[in-house]
Amino acid sequence: MSDKKYYIGLDIGTSSVGWAVTDEHYNVIRRKGKDMWGARLFDEAKPAADRRTRRIDRRRLQREKQRIAYLNHVFEPEINKIDPGFFQRLEDSKYYKEDKTIIQPYGIFADPEYTDVDYYDLEDGFPTIFHLRKALIECKEKKYDVRLVYLAILNIFKHRGHFLYPNLKEGSIADLGELLENLNTLFYEEFEENMPMVADINKLQDILTDQSVDNSIRLNRVLDETGSPKKEKEYKQIVGMWNLMCGLKGKFADIFILDEFPEDKAKFSMNFGDTDYEDLILEAEELLCQESFDLLMAMKEVYDWCALATIMIENGKPYEYLSLARCAKYEQHKKDLKILKKLYRKYLPEKYDDMFRKMNNDSYSAYIGSVNSKYGKVRRGAKKYDDFFKNIEKDMNAIKKQAPEELDCQYVLDRIKKNEFLPKQSTTDNGIIPNQLHKAELRKILENAEEYLPFLKEEGDKGLTASERLLQIFSFQLPYYVGPLKKSENSNAWVERKDYSGPVYPWNLEEKVDIEKTNENFINRLIGECSYIQGAKVLPKSSLLYERFMVLNELNPLKINDQEIPVELKQAIFKDLFMRD
Repeated sequence: MSDKKYYIGLDIGTSSVGWAVTDEHYNVIRRKGKDMWGARLFDEAKPAADRRTRRIDRRRLQREKQRIAYLNHVFEPEINKIDPGFFQRLEDSKYYKEDKTIIQPYGIFADPEYTDVDYYDLEDGFPTIFHLRKALIECKEKKYDVRLVYLAILNIFKHRGHFLYPNLKEGSIADLGELLENLNTLFYEEFEENMPMVADINKLQDILTDQSVDNSIRLNRVLDETGSPKKEKEYKQIVGMWNLMCGLKGKFADIFILDEFPEDKAKFSMNFGDTDYEDLILEAEELLCQESFDLLMAMKEVYDWCALATIMIENGKPYEYLSLARCAKYEQHKKDLKILKKLYRKYLPEKYDDMFRKMNNDSYSAYIGSVNSKYGKVRRGAKKYDDFFKNIEKDMNAIKKQAPEELDCQYVLDRIKKNEFLPKQSTTDNGIIPNQLHKAELRKILENAEEYLPFLKEEGDKGLTASERLLQIFSFQLPYYVGPLKKSENSNAWVERKDYSGPVYPWNLEEKVDIEKTNENFINRLIGECSYIQGAKVLPKSSLLYERFMVLNELNPLKINDQEIPVELKQAIFKDLFMRD
């Protein structure tokens, strides 16, 4: 075969490589009784995003466990004095009875005079954790059990909010004016023109937080305030953007006119409030260029402000603490549910069991994710609630035909239209709550508890009291350039430790970690190797040397009358045109 000419053909794909060997006439060659052709199959390469996301989640959970471990360290000595089995019961509460370390009927409280039944009592107890947090905030004279204080703080530690607004004041929400200015800046960078802005920011805030109207009416009022006609073509982008920010669907082709979308994605649209938002935002990131995606995220910040303001502001008056707002939502849900049950009992008794006692996809039981009735006991995650509200609207319209004078029926329909009917405490909107709101509650709970729990005022490391240390741990975020604090031979860590003894806390970070050296290591890891000069680091794209190379590289193929220009002329063009001030 070595004396004859032959061809090797390859068909290279993402998960296979096909090959064949032929002669000059493209006949497959045989060797050792076999045709010389075949294929090699392998797993398709996957991007690192999924693996990176899992690694980030794993580290986040590890740090959450470390924060809770320190909280337990502070409270455990006092709690063990009155209830040595408390922490074990709490640990076993997630298991079935037969899987518990110690088999007992209760998961939190097992005192002879106070059990879980008393704790969850609708009248004298705490139906939700927010009722407990609210009680610890408002009551200054009453002394609460140390276990109740621990449970409230544990909940805050587990759900400590996001850190997107580091300059936000404690207990407040972001400034809408700053968010709109940032949005306008990105809009100008994308389209080289300013957005129509509002004259009175306070009036816009009132419009966006008005819970007496639905999202469509809110959109029209915003457009009137900004002077953006809804029907004129040049304002199509603005209308689409405010659609998204007001909680409606926005079509990407209308908003991002400079981006090119595939035919199957020409009608792609999304709503920031969709239950499948996490999947849609990943798809949006693939469709948009970086500048357009940054603009989309700026719109999301305005939407989040509206959603958070809706939680924290009612009838124009802001709640001082998140728990107060959550308890008000609980009472509203209770009121709405009472009215809904009354309507079904009175007008649709044959549907009552299907709606409230069975886990159907469009039932109330599916909406809250739980049911306990003669038909069975089921507890699962809440399902998509669009079908539930559509089912209620259909039934309410049927009732209106029977009894047009029924005011409660219209009440239900109006609140559904405004997205306010049967509000829940655990929703996707919880992800928009900043850390500062939770920290304000934590500080207040600790201040009140210090009056009857003296161990919270005892000084420890660095002269800080237990309350001060808990507040620091709660609001501390490890700088991104530090990375994992444990460094081993096979780890991906770059941290430079001064001292490996003992854990790292916010108040001893600089004693345990060489911040300057760690920052330098972080930057060096991001600098790639030069593909032209072996062993050399790549140059920054904005460096003078690299920019000079880029300009000369553009001038290199330049021709005049199909003739390459001499090197002297290239240098003259570079010096006279690009080196001028």
